[in-house]
Amino acid sequence: MLNRLCVYLIGVLCLGQVALAEDQLKVGENAPTSIVAEFFTGEFGLRGSACPVLAHRDAVKVAVFVKTLDDSVVPLIETLEGIVAADEKLKWSFVFVSHENSPTPSQEEWDTQVAQIKKVTNENKIHHLSVGLMLRILDPSGSRAKSKLGFFEDSDVVVMLIRPNAKGQRGVIHFVRKLKSTELHSESIKAIKDEINQALAASSNLTWTK
Repeated sequence: MLNRLCVYLIGVLCLGQVALAEDQLKVGENAPTSIVAEFFTGEFGLRGSACPVLAHRDAVKVAVFVKTLDDSVVPLIETLEGIVAADEKLKWSFVFVSHENSPTPSQEEWDTQVAQIKKVTNENKIHHLSVGLMLRILDPSGSRAKSKLGFFEDSDVVVMLIRPNAKGQRGVIHFVRKLKSTELHSESIKAIKDEINQALAASSNLTWTK
């Protein structure tokens, strides 16, 4: 009985460490998985719903996670759209809009968010980045998809560069930046663009097997 309890406690501690590592979004750690959205543009938009990290895990991806797709984040999305449009290898890059199921939106509310995303992406010509909205998770216990990202904390924008791990089996974080949408302006967006380009250059020098 005591041995079983020890094994259980060790398992809980290990799971806690994994969750903490994902929440902290450290470079070199696994990118967040089991996050599912319905996509409306880009390559993922051609297939509909997907976990954009697990799908095409052998690809390098620029990833943006936002709570809302509004005017404050559009200039950043447009800048990253330019980076992705210029490099075919980045075609599986994405923007993940997450309501965090907190609270879970009604179908009508979700449809309104979808309409807003389609309007913003169409008006601002966001076609190469796959832009999607997190699914409504009505019963977390009955779904393998996470009901929330859980890593925004005080931020509402997270930018990542995700690349395959050493065996090409799972995406790892190669670059990450968390910030508030109120901090987005021409200088900060240029800084993020430069950092992404530097991370891409460094990533191109890495090798892994698919």
